[in-house]
Amino acid sequence: MHNPLISEMRSKRNSMEEFKDFEETKKETNFKKWSFKLLVYVIIINLVIAYLVARFMPLIHNVETFNSRLLILGIVANVLWLIGLVLMILSVVKKETKNYQYYFSVLGYPLYIIFTMSSTLL
Repeated sequence: MHNPLISEMRSKRNSMEEFKDFEETKKETNFKKWSFKLLVYVIIINLVIAYLVARFMPLIHNVETFNSRLLILGIVANVLWLIGLVLMILSVVKKETKNYQYYFSVLGYPLYIIFTMSSTLL
């Protein structure tokens, strides 16, 4: 015997289980992934700044243009660094699963602060 009420209840139960699965996957955060990406971008921007400074010749290049480009790159790097630091803190607070992105971010941001502070003291 086929009871339509029982089959409807089974389909509702299955849809509720699917909804719970969807909710569980929806709650996963990617703070560590974006924190890692932003740290890599900050490192790349700083390497570009170092390259530009090393190649700069004041007799050939325009000093004002050079300074404005460095200022813009520095501001972009600092904003990305600050956003990445906030995302790293959120990743630690939310207790995300630990992988290479998590560890690289957790170690990378403090090391970046130390290197930046030590380079400004020199």
